[in-house]
Amino acid sequence: PGIQRYAQTWSGDNTTSWATLRWNIRTGLQMSLSGMFNVGHDVGGFAGPVPEPELFVRWVQACCLNPRMVMNSWKADGTVNVGNLESPPDTAFLVEILGAAASILTEDNSTETLAVRTELLAVNNQLLQLDMALEKQTAGLIPAARMAQTLQQMLARSGKLQLQSLTSLKPTPLLPEKSAVNYYRHGVKLVLQGRYADIYAYLQALEALPQHFYWQTLHYQVDKHPQGTVEVILYTLGDSKEFIRG
Repeated sequence: PGIQRYAQTWSGDNTTSWATLRWNIRTGLQMSLSGMFNVGHDVGGFAGPVPEPELFVRWVQACCLNPRMVMNSWKADGTVNVGNLESPPDTAFLVEILGAAASILTEDNSTETLAVRTELLAVNNQLLQLDMALEKQTAGLIPAARMAQTLQQMLARSGKLQLQSLTSLKPTPLLPEKSAVNYYRHGVKLVLQGRYADIYAYLQALEALPQHFYWQTLHYQVDKHPQGTVEVILYTLGDSKEFIRG
């Protein structure tokens, strides 16, 4: 009854990015689970830059079976997303996708249609589960860009330790390098010198921060009692593959 039966809607005037595509998929799933199945998105992004070819192709793939499948956009310079249909080599692939979608929709009650819909539901459910797992893993993590600064600020607040080195480690991807969307592990190697009690207090203070790190390794050795050296490797997760800057 009501909007769930008669109306058609969409996820709003979105922007062109991989992150938007990810959230559009999730939004469509959530709306459908709420009974609003007659929905869709602005393919390629309504505002922002014209999407790169691969992003546009993936958006078409994700939305080609939505009840509302519209390539609607507005750009300040007058360009449009549909221009991607005129740019080889993606044209043939896009036409194939849209043709397959049209064929499926005209055979609404066929066994093939039901099989495709079942497969799409399974894939979408898998994406939703992956999103939830990723959110759980990254919840409360300190942003990579603030990692080195936070370590230095905590060290200055301690005032009892000597910084030997603070080195940014090369970000490593969590997914294969060729993945269109990826998350990266950003690590730093911290080497400090001081008394054991002061080192212990510093590490406790790091652990008590509202936003936390992941601890990879910790190595402590006594140089000359009561002085010792600790080497710690900490890391966080982020969607940028740029090095952490201290």
